[in-house]
Amino acid sequence: MFAALNSFLTRAVTGYFLNKSLRFRSSASAYLNRTLTTPTNNIKWTWSAWVKRGTLSSGGVMFQGYSSISNRTALQFNSSDQLVFNGSVATATTTAVFRDPAAWYHIVCVYDSANATAANRLLLYVNGVVQTVTGTQPTASLVEYINGAWLHYISTGYSGAFEYLDEDLAEVNFIDGRAVPIAELGASSIYNQWLPIKYAGTYGTNGFYLPFTNTTSTSTLVADSSPNGNNWTPNNISLTAGSTYDSLTDVPTLTSATVANYAVWNAVAAGIDSTITDGNLKIAYGTALTRTGTAATIGMTTGKFYWEVTVISLTSSPGNAEIGISNTTENSSVSSGIGYYPGYTANGWGYENTGNKNNNSVGTVYGATYTTNDVIGIAFDVTAGSLTFYKNGASQGVAFSSLPATTYFPAVGDGSTAGTVTYAGNFGQQPFTYTAPTGFLPLNTFNI
Repeated sequence: MFAALNSFLTRAVTGYFLNKSLRFRSSASAYLNRTLTTPTNNIKWTWSAWVKRGTLSSGGVMFQGYSSISNRTALQFNSSDQLVFNGSVATATTTAVFRDPAAWYHIVCVYDSANATAANRLLLYVNGVVQTVTGTQPTASLVEYINGAWLHYISTGYSGAFEYLDEDLAEVNFIDGRAVPIAELGASSIYNQWLPIKYAGTYGTNGFYLPFTNTTSTSTLVADSSPNGNNWTPNNISLTAGSTYDSLTDVPTLTSATVANYAVWNAVAAGIDSTITDGNLKIAYGTALTRTGTAATIGMTTGKFYWEVTVISLTSSPGNAEIGISNTTENSSVSSGIGYYPGYTANGWGYENTGNKNNNSVGTVYGATYTTNDVIGIAFDVTAGSLTFYKNGASQGVAFSSLPATTYFPAVGDGSTAGTVTYAGNFGQQPFTYTAPTGFLPLNTFNI
């Protein structure tokens, strides 16, 4: 009921819901490129995009204009998770940092070096709020290298090496020749949530709009939906079914039960010796610790939910992999990441690759063993406290029942220094490999 009400109120504010996003996997060197033409106005333009960050504390370029190694301008994140405008002359670095892996950020850059007020020539907005920055404002009529007749990149840039940004993007607008007021791009709900607005203005010669909705091919996926037809070239974007499928239904609006802001692995509270990539859906564990684990970003207190975890790789070490759930008592009390390991403490329940089910470090024979390329489905009736696992679509039976009422998070872990394991999570933002049980919903903000 809450999601439906919030959805109604959201629609009442903006009348506009998003449907798709595009994932850029830095591990796959994913990016878009296009050579622009002579602009309508090379000293006045606006970039607007909704961004869900992937790998944190790692710099990468969101948008770059590149004429040469000495002549380039980029909008990017740095390794401190600050938003940066990196120009040949003009620069701006936000004092705020942006490292919430659960959040969608609306990033707007307004460049207008013709503005008579020097302080307004370069403005960075995040979720409708103009940011406090340090740096150098453009001089009057300064031409930077975004919006010129040369190569441009999305989700990477070149500075002697490519700087890929791990991220999801939605609702990308670039307007050539206008310093667009922020009120034309977003609005606040009664809950003070910043929401998208459909841009209705002109685009100028080099302008483009990328909604990422046409999945016929990777080329149609990145085609321009503005009147200009300024289409982009996809590089290392995948529409192959499985964990590499990059067209997501993860968006910043409560569009429907299957299109909303989805859970991902929590990069801020990740287990030690883990690396999270691919829009925070892929997590790899090394061999530094025993029993280290990671939880997802969305908790479950009531309802029925289904998600899948694909084992991407698993070395030959018994009891290495564990997939299951962890609750908030455990997550808040164990900072090392060991407590997130499902099945290790009294507050975790898991299905181990040996076929055992575990709780509080006590293992019981349960189901089939699993290994590399197996897909483990998890059906959790939170209200009833009943947890069932599936291997490649086949139910292994109820593993745990009558679990206590509290908040639970999906969790995975690595239980051995002798081996390594890599998982890909799918909470419903990609097509499921197997059909969810009747009545079980994907894990997103519409359904909680």
